[in-house]
Amino acid sequence: MYVLEDDHLFCSKLPAALKLVEDITQQGKATLPHLEALVINLARDDSLEVLGPHLILPLIQQRLDDMQADAVCL
Repeated sequence: MYVLEDDHLFCSKLPAALKLVEDITQQGKATLPHLEALVINLARDDSLEVLGPHLILPLIQQRLDDMQADAVCL
């Protein structure tokens, strides 16, 4: 049965769990530019025949959409 001590146990573990999620998120943010550079370098070797239409162009479109959304918010 659920009791008040369960709340205390949950709340005591919550900061550590949130810190772990934040650390994982920061690691992902640090890794993303390197992965993007790798994909772009692969696309250059590929002459944009395979990777370009499926990876590079959607990435550029997403960045343009984000920039447009930021400009609208200003």
